[in-house]
Amino acid sequence: MAGNPDFDLFKLGEEHDELRAAIRALSEKEI
Repeated sequence: MAGNPDFDLFKLGEEHDELRAAIRALSEKEI
């Protein structure tokens, strides 16, 4: 799977969404 760019891109996208959601939750808590 390491040689599959589509899989890497999908994995990166999932991690980005989780990170963005965590940042949004933290921001709402601060505000």
